[in-house]
Amino acid sequence: MVRGWIWQPQHEAAYVAERGAGAYRNGERLAMADGVDTAPYRTARRQWVGRHLAGLGTLELSWACCGVDYPHLVAGDARALVYNHSKPWDHVPGSLLVAEAGGWIGTIRGGAFDPQQLGGGLVSAPDRATYDAVVGALAA
Repeated sequence: MVRGWIWQPQHEAAYVAERGAGAYRNGERLAMADGVDTAPYRTARRQWVGRHLAGLGTLELSWACCGVDYPHLVAGDARALVYNHSKPWDHVPGSLLVAEAGGWIGTIRGGAFDPQQLGGGLVSAPDRATYDAVVGALAA
């Protein structure tokens, strides 16, 4: 993953991330939002909505697609995103956006996200501690 783009025409928002160069929205540099302790944990998998994450909270439905979800995570509208698949065409742009904004993404089993490995789930979070807590709760 070297570069990624997300275009949201309804908001006229262009998200661009480049490895080592940062993440941007319409040319303005992005950083993971602080103080998202009250934001919900989100999932795109409808069967997981309502699933309790031990010690953390309950999963709520995400916004619709990865191109909407990942920018919401960076903005602090979610404490973490949980996906049941890792198809690169869905996750490469957003995962790079999150990583370049200071967040963390990896598998639901605690491994590194590898876009060449199809299958398995992903967790994206504003920091490593939140990622580790979600992975631990999913395993419980």
